[in-house]
Amino acid sequence: MDIRIQSVKFDADTKLLDFIDKKVGKLEKFYEDVINAEVVLSLLPDTENKEVKIKIALPGKDLFIQKNASTFEDAVVDCVDVLKGQLVKIKEKKSGQEAMADIVIRKTAPSAHRVKYCRNTR
Repeated sequence: MDIRIQSVKFDADTKLLDFIDKKVGKLEKFYEDVINAEVVLSLLPDTENKEVKIKIALPGKDLFIQKNASTFEDAVVDCVDVLKGQLVKIKEKKSGQEAMADIVIRKTAPSAHRVKYCRNTR
């Protein structure tokens, strides 16, 4: 998974970048079809002035989360926790749909013992 990190109006240090890479990179464990992640870090003028936005690209869908906290690390952890839950739900829904499709195929497939031949004797 590609992780692109952008810091708006400040330079993020390598420690923060490594932390983000580690945390966001773990999301791939919960849903293997993650295409990429975009992380935007910015400073706000209020007390919880660290804002983190994370966009996760999936096939046919994007997930987006935005959190504010007193530190970037806390905001990243909050975002990742929410995204983790969303990815697990998507994966369960996808595997449930695949299981239902398999059941439907099995039920509708003709079997030899169900076929009856009728001859008209008149």
